[in-house]
Amino acid sequence: MATMSEVPIPIALLVADDVYQDGATGKWVIAGVFSTIWTNNLPARHEKLVIFWQLTGISGQCDLRLRIEHAETGDPIFEVVGPIKSPSKLDVISVPVPIRKAIFPKQGKYWIQLLSGEEILIQAPLQVNLFKIEEAEARKG
Repeated sequence: MATMSEVPIPIALLVADDVYQDGATGKWVIAGVFSTIWTNNLPARHEKLVIFWQLTGISGQCDLRLRIEHAETGDPIFEVVGPIKSPSKLDVISVPVPIRKAIFPKQGKYWIQLLSGEEILIQAPLQVNLFKIEEAEARKG
C-alpha cells in the first residue's frame, strides 16, 4: 500500500470495447467508450469490456484493487488486486484490464472503482438497463 505521502493520483478510468497500445507511437487507442449496457434479460452477460485506468504520483510499489460492485447492494461482480511499480512519481502508469464474460446479476448502477487499501482513488458509474421488447421493436421501425 502507498504511504500517506505517496497517495496515487488518478488521471483516468474508462470502460471501452477495446484498448491497445500503438506499437509505432506508444499511444493508447481506446475504442468504443461506454457507460451503459443494454440487455434483454438478467443476469446480463457482457462478452468483453476493457477497463482502462491511469495513475501518477507513485514511487516504488503500491498495492491497488480494481473492483466492480452493484451501487445499492455493494455486491462485487469483479475484483483484481495487485502491486503496481513505478520508478518515479512523475511517471504515468497506464493499465488496460480486459474482462471477458462479465455477469451483471441485477439492473441498475454499478460502480467501477480503483482503490488503494480501502480508499477509493477514482470511480465511474456503469448502468445496466433492461430493454423492453416493445421499445426494441419501436427502435427498429
